[in-house]
Amino acid sequence: MNTLLKDISAGNSDILRANAIGDSTGAQQRQADMIQELSQYIDIKVVQRPDGSNEVRTSNGVLLAGFNPATLNFKASGIGATSFDRITITFGSDPTEREFEPSIQSGSLRGLLDVRDQDLAKIAYGLGELAGGIADALNAAHSQNATLPPLAVARGSDTGLLASDSLNFTGQTSIGVVNAAGLLVSKIDINFNTGAISVDGAPSGTTGATIGSFVAALNTALGANGSANFTNGRLQLQTAAPVPATATPNGFVFDEPTTGGSQRGNRAFAHFFGLNDLVQSGTPLNYATGLRSTDSHGFMAGSVMSLQVVGPTGGIATTRNVTIPAGTIGDIMNALNDPTTGVGLYGGFSLDPQGVMKWTPGTGQGNLRLEITQDIGPRGGTNHGFAAIFGVASKTREARALGIEVNPAIVSDPSKMGLARPDLSAVALGAVAVGLADSRGAQALFDASRAPLTFSDGPGGVTRSMKLMDFVSSLGGDVGRLAAEATSDKETAEGFKAEADARRANIEGVNLDEELVKLTSFQQAYSAAARMIRAVDEMYETLLQAV
Repeated sequence: MNTLLKDISAGNSDILRANAIGDSTGAQQRQADMIQELSQYIDIKVVQRPDGSNEVRTSNGVLLAGFNPATLNFKASGIGATSFDRITITFGSDPTEREFEPSIQSGSLRGLLDVRDQDLAKIAYGLGELAGGIADALNAAHSQNATLPPLAVARGSDTGLLASDSLNFTGQTSIGVVNAAGLLVSKIDINFNTGAISVDGAPSGTTGATIGSFVAALNTALGANGSANFTNGRLQLQTAAPVPATATPNGFVFDEPTTGGSQRGNRAFAHFFGLNDLVQSGTPLNYATGLRSTDSHGFMAGSVMSLQVVGPTGGIATTRNVTIPAGTIGDIMNALNDPTTGVGLYGGFSLDPQGVMKWTPGTGQGNLRLEITQDIGPRGGTNHGFAAIFGVASKTREARALGIEVNPAIVSDPSKMGLARPDLSAVALGAVAVGLADSRGAQALFDASRAPLTFSDGPGGVTRSMKLMDFVSSLGGDVGRLAAEATSDKETAEGFKAEADARRANIEGVNLDEELVKLTSFQQAYSAAARMIRAVDEMYETLLQAV
């Protein structure tokens, strides 16, 4: 397009020079061909000046080419990108870049932008939901599975949480210390509803109100069997060194009761902390954080978050730079929801009881989407910023499909994949807690695809409870529908183009029948003139002979 704009502008100078000499038809035709090609990429209107030159503008009046061309600017992103620079326009020697995408209303460039920002974005979001759903379902099952020998070190994932955050667990859970033969060495029962912790049936302490206090109480409960610590958002459990040092160490297994199991957000204890994950990722896959608006936000006060609210055709409704106040997560949401300095005029942030943060467009605002162009964080000593922890921007959720992998420890040694399923509810100390031939864990992994999962249509959008394969079918159907709509739109557009070409040809083209009639008339006129000249010649010759 930039090359065409330069050539169209140069064509205006050629037309003026040709007019000064005599005939500018050739220059005008060359320019018309370039304008015709430009019209395939973007909607334009052409205004002819009295001197024969042309001015090319977009349909909404943005000047593209006169005697000087405008320049379109765009920085391409790499493969797998989930966010993109915008197309801007500059004029002449003025380096100021102005927003251009809202001026692109039709043409192949508009089609490419719509496919990238709408159709492919929907598919990418669906793939992100699918990746997150698969990983979460498998991890939910595997977190309660066990191997022999069991996990000597259970190192959790980065939750993005702080030791000062509210514990906010409900229900009950059990942690078992098991030897290499699968015999139960010690059992820790935790009742989050009452706050009670017991070891081998004897009271040990209370959970406290925060994650930090709970981890300290858990460390005490482990005693000589191991230790617990919570650092940079990760919970880690480690068994004591074996005696002798060459012996196989004890390990951990995790169990949930049939009813009344533990929950924070929508995950059980071991699942929430990622203590026995089968699938891993560098970013959170589940956004049910369990955080409350009263929790300290943990971000640097005074840091700036940049947000954009984007309309359905790519136009930026507003851009805001929000300064993060000191205080709680609720204080951050209040700053973001401010109608003057935040994006409150266009929608609102909210935090549900599971700790899922949502941004919902305001009533009557239409199909708006939120983009975080500059994030804040990381939170405390974790590796995650605001967008990664809460997933309030579509791009963050789309990116989940890029970073998942099977636990590298299991890839290198498949025997570490948990296929047994411990049951600590009725197992006495010294009895078998994990059976070598137990395959209930394998069945649980297989059944993960059959369990209903929660999928979202978008950040703040409608959630649906579906089985995994049903969601896969739905996603495939969406792709097929988008392809069918694109094919239908293409056929309709080709019909309009053919009609427009025919009308233009009627104006610009040559009608052979009409030209044949004119040629015949000219030929007859020439013949009549020739006969008249011949008659005059004969008359003069006769007169001369008479003289």
